[in-house]
Amino acid sequence: MFIDRNSKVMVLTGAGISAESGLKTFREPGGMWDTYDWRELATPAAFEKSPEKVWEFYMERRRQIRDAQPNEAHKALVRLEKHMNPGRFLLVSQNVDDLHERAGQKNIIKIHGSAMRDICASCGSVLDSADSYNEFPPRHACGGLLRPDVVWFGEPLNSRDLKTAMDWLLSCDYFIVIGTSGNVFPVAQFVYQTEATKIYIGLEEPENSRGFQQVKLGKAGIVLPELIEELCEV
Repeated sequence: MFIDRNSKVMVLTGAGISAESGLKTFREPGGMWDTYDWRELATPAAFEKSPEKVWEFYMERRRQIRDAQPNEAHKALVRLEKHMNPGRFLLVSQNVDDLHERAGQKNIIKIHGSAMRDICASCGSVLDSADSYNEFPPRHACGGLLRPDVVWFGEPLNSRDLKTAMDWLLSCDYFIVIGTSGNVFPVAQFVYQTEATKIYIGLEEPENSRGFQQVKLGKAGIVLPELIEELCEV
């Protein structure tokens, strides 16, 4: 098996790839939702009830993200993107950190949003996050409350991003998934919606493992660079 430069490659990443940079996952044992109650921190109702509490959680998460560094798996995906011809690579990430971008990734969809951006709850304006605000919780120029630009429980994915991902699933030649649990919908269904060659990389088999032709267990920072070198000779 060899990925030539004109093949069409779609990659999906989950919390497992960021965990290797020291960021806690959310759903795994010992993850964020073992320590915190998502109902109080990651829903529109929670933000309406106590925006200060929600902001306190996300400001701490941002500090953790800024302290983390891209790992060898992030860097390998950048090499893969550079190997492909223009328009033949797409990364869809479920992660709300910015490690892919800091590694140098270009063609990327953040399907669950970004903890490093803010959005106005009133007018919908999107802003780069600030290290500090003059008031807390912060407000937009229009007077509306700002919130982290992430998809919370009970909220739909961005329809444009979801359509782009679905279009790629129908046309890609390779679908490589890294570090996901396989139980977050609708993304967990992606593997069943493509006829591409499907490869999974992670520490443990995901819940949707039966959808993959290859499941490679191990640290993404070790397995992924070896796989990309083998498939692309990069």
